[in-house]
Amino acid sequence: MGKLGMPVCDSLGRQADKEQKIMVIVTQDDFPRSVWEDQAKQVCQHSAQNGVQYMASESGGVVERLLYYDDSGTLRGLFKYFPRDVPETDPRFGNRWIAQAGVFIILVHPDYQRQGVGMKLLQAANVRWKLNFNMQEYTRSGAALVQKFLSGTVI
Repeated sequence: MGKLGMPVCDSLGRQADKEQKIMVIVTQDDFPRSVWEDQAKQVCQHSAQNGVQYMASESGGVVERLLYYDDSGTLRGLFKYFPRDVPETDPRFGNRWIAQAGVFIILVHPDYQRQGVGMKLLQAANVRWKLNFNMQEYTRSGAALVQKFLSGTVI
């Protein structure tokens, strides 16, 4: 059993053997609305197409994104994936990592959470990048989403 009391599953939602444990552990509080607002400002707010769209990195391969637009073409979710290590260079933060290669962040507009947006982003991201769920830090709602994904539960 995982630390949330759920069976430990591999990235395809199958019961994992002892060598392939995936622990979904809550390590931080859910993000405040301002985090969504700050991150959403960095990408196009509207699209002529709906659904999940890939956005290539414009910053030297530091972060790649999947964006989710609803039927009106309005941004409702984003998935950030770090394909390589990103060290912190700002002396105010000391010597630490902003992100390690393989880390991902899912953000959904607060008014559209628990409506399947995060699941669609997570499914598309796992196909594109073969996500490593062991290395992530999760918020409470993020852990619940990943547990549903790993268990094969459809939202």
